[in-house]
Amino acid sequence: MIGWEFPPNNAGGLGIACEGLTKALAKQHISQIFTLPKVLPIQTDYLEFASLDDPFFTQLHVNMKLYPSYGGMTKDQWNYLATKSALAGNSHNLIEQAYEYANLVSILSQKYDHDLIHGHDWFTYPAAIAAKKATGNPMLVHVHATEFDRTLAGSEDPRICRIEYEGLSNADKVIAVSEYTRQMVASKYQIPLSKIEVVHNGVDLQKQRSYYISNEELDLFARGHKIVVFVGRLTSQKGPDYFVKIAEKVSRAVPEALFVIAGSGDMYRQIVMQSGQSRLTGKLLFSGFLRDRQKEFLYRRADLFIMPSISEPFGIVPLEAAAAFTPVIISNQSGVKEVLHSAICADFWDTDYIAKKAIEVLTDPLYSYYLRENGAREVEQITWDRAASKCINVYQSLL
Repeated sequence: MIGWEFPPNNAGGLGIACEGLTKALAKQHISQIFTLPKVLPIQTDYLEFASLDDPFFTQLHVNMKLYPSYGGMTKDQWNYLATKSALAGNSHNLIEQAYEYANLVSILSQKYDHDLIHGHDWFTYPAAIAAKKATGNPMLVHVHATEFDRTLAGSEDPRICRIEYEGLSNADKVIAVSEYTRQMVASKYQIPLSKIEVVHNGVDLQKQRSYYISNEELDLFARGHKIVVFVGRLTSQKGPDYFVKIAEKVSRAVPEALFVIAGSGDMYRQIVMQSGQSRLTGKLLFSGFLRDRQKEFLYRRADLFIMPSISEPFGIVPLEAAAAFTPVIISNQSGVKEVLHSAICADFWDTDYIAKKAIEVLTDPLYSYYLRENGAREVEQITWDRAASKCINVYQSLL
């Protein structure tokens, strides 16, 4: 299995998905070698990590600095990073690093005995192809997002699109995290639908519920206020600017409401300015990127979670929020709506409707209770164990 991030060293949902899936596969006695392009301080009893900085590969080691491109970069950012790397005497950009990673994985794949190759998202596709050529073993790629999801229409990087096309075309099977993504892959890259299997992501309830957070601690945070939260990268794909528009409308009807944005990204300054122009200063709080207990605390304290993504292949955070007994509003342009039927759904651009539903949730205790109970009950069935079983079926079809 080929990845490029893994908790606690992750920038987004890709790492969380890899952690949840590998843990569930191990429970079902699937032995895995998980490769990463950098040495990371990871310790786990259920997975063996084959690091490319292993002494055995010393002669092949390149200090590959990974840029946070999973959230998508503008062309200006690409040019800036390429120029910065060249000035530093390192001409490697992320595209070159992906192919460099492929060369190393090709050698690594011949060292470890394995039955098939499983690559996660575009950064790993060249490596998966290289491993397939080196070993002759079947290969599948796991699509967590496409370049068309990560960027605004017309700003896709053609180099990444080419890598995605080559990976999808060379794969013996493709796993998509939703039917939404399956249709995206088929329409944008002309991949036959018969080649694409849907495996929805899950949620790690055991991990979430392992955090002890007292009611007293929750009550002390913004006592007397309703809390509405956004959790995600501050990039165009996730729609944080739409969240601010919604917050402005809700604030007029529910003046005691506070809004929390948990995440970081290239839109941070824009969102700060937008919140000031919307007269939300003091009402909209920025927590930065949260992990583990801090994130769980926010979910449990929240009165409402909103994910207004413009294009969301799946979206794990609404599942996490629902698991914490928090009502959820998600965009129609998200894959998670296929499994989280208790969530309120709306088009991301329809901020009037989303604000209206948000006000109902915040002012109607019975409606809020109904959404909390149904959501928490529903996520009990949306597990990584179920996702792992579906992956195993795909594995068996290849073998």
